[in-house]
Amino acid sequence: MRIRPLALLATLVAVVAVSSAACSGDGGGDGGDDETPTPTPVFAADRCQIVWANDVADSVKDLFLLDAPVEEWVLSSNHQYSFSSSGFVATFFGGLDVSSGDFVTSYVASSGAFALTLNGTEAGRNVSFDDDVAQSLYTVDSAGLPVALAGTGAIGAFDGLWSDPYSQNVTAGNGTVIVAIDGTARAIGIDLSYAVCYQGNGLFRPAAAHRRLR
Repeated sequence: MRIRPLALLATLVAVVAVSSAACSGDGGGDGGDDETPTPTPVFAADRCQIVWANDVADSVKDLFLLDAPVEEWVLSSNHQYSFSSSGFVATFFGGLDVSSGDFVTSYVASSGAFALTLNGTEAGRNVSFDDDVAQSLYTVDSAGLPVALAGTGAIGAFDGLWSDPYSQNVTAGNGTVIVAIDGTARAIGIDLSYAVCYQGNGLFRPAAAHRRLR
């Protein structure tokens, strides 16, 4: 299956590091004024996500991720899963090729509560996730709406720091989540788990920079 842009399961996005630019004046004779250096743009995240990953083969991964608009993360309570990209979307991707964007299976968690603990979304701050109640996992159509029950999951935890969005390397955290698909339970996050905020123009993205996962 191919990930479709602009749909709930959209194309992979790279977190772009914004380079600083500076302009210098001529500085020559004639008393010309030097131009004021252009300041480094301030990074303003649109969305944040926690990613749990298992290596399958080469660039192929199994992923479980929790993704939501940045403002949802700092709510003090009422953290609920959602099928809408305007809320917390928890998605399992089986056999995701992070180079091409192709995947074998994909399921989205149903509504249910989970706990978040954080003191901001800036890089280097602590973030933790905990869910001790299994959620139903559904297949979805191209509009992101549930179609059929496929399994259960989302039991698990994450504890770590928000990664630097300017870096090609993530800050690894600790924790796994358990999903049960076709009667088989598996732990996701064995090889890597991390959290990062990114600029995504308000669109749900199934993973941060694919270069981070290679």
